[in-house]
Amino acid sequence: VLGAGQDISPAFVSPRYITLANPPIPETNPYAAIHPALLTTPGTSRIALLITVPAASGQNVFVTVESGTPKIVKQIHLQTPMVETGGKLLMGGGSQYGLARATVYRPGLVSFDKNLRVGVWHVNVRDATSVVESVGYELRVSGGVRSDTALQHCFMVVDLVELKWKGIAFAEMPDLAAGEEMQLDLVFPLNKRAESGAYRLHIFSNGVEVLHSRMAPAYLETQKQKMTALLSNHVQDFQAILAHSVTPIYPEELKKSGTTGSAQVRCHVTKTGDVASVELVRASAPAFGVAALAVVPKWKFDPAIKQLQFVEADVEVPVEFKLPPKS
Repeated sequence: VLGAGQDISPAFVSPRYITLANPPIPETNPYAAIHPALLTTPGTSRIALLITVPAASGQNVFVTVESGTPKIVKQIHLQTPMVETGGKLLMGGGSQYGLARATVYRPGLVSFDKNLRVGVWHVNVRDATSVVESVGYELRVSGGVRSDTALQHCFMVVDLVELKWKGIAFAEMPDLAAGEEMQLDLVFPLNKRAESGAYRLHIFSNGVEVLHSRMAPAYLETQKQKMTALLSNHVQDFQAILAHSVTPIYPEELKKSGTTGSAQVRCHVTKTGDVASVELVRASAPAFGVAALAVVPKWKFDPAIKQLQFVEADVEVPVEFKLPPKS
């Protein structure tokens, strides 16, 4: 059943459905299970095919491609991407969108409250005995949000990763005043049946990504140090930062001993944050070393910076092993 929508800014007007099924999404870091689809008709937000741009694991800019040239999106106005051309903000003319790397985050931290929900909603059409069909799929992001600094021209990008598809969803957000909590209710209409996949949230202000509380604590702390150093104008170099790790598999032959362990691995990180090669430095047991060498190539980094340019670099990382719980 369609409703008229709320009488607020046109950017947030959308159909409201009587929702009979709204499964919550368990979150992991930095991705979470989700059921998105791609390609939607114009509405409160859009979803378009994810284009091939430099792999984005950490700080990013949101780009639209016009005539083969990526242009940075500075704002979302009435659900239309705005790009800077000749010193003026104009409507972006591209039909493809993606995330490309940036060297640093915008100062500030956006915090989501514990009630943040990201889920797929739909309407179940029933007859007297069973569900006939499911329609009206939407991706919704709702909950309280607070920024420690004033942020203007904000928008959210949801990076969707599904087994067969990848996509980018975006929606305009209100400006965030320093220290004031605001309730979000962003709707991303979907035109396909939901299937399993993953998502990652990105918050932008004036086209630059902002750190937020759903990022890993260690990553947040290191990025704050990097931001302070680079914005001081006294530092132009910074080491590679681990942005996404995959949990290592505990060696089967060590499960009976019940011991924890670790390994230290040196890896060569490319300009795009991929691991090109790995070398074992040390391990508390040989089997831990083998397992560490198998998992680290799957990790993603924010690449090292030298003179404010991305460069290849070597970095050492620890790999910790904990005995998995008994099933």
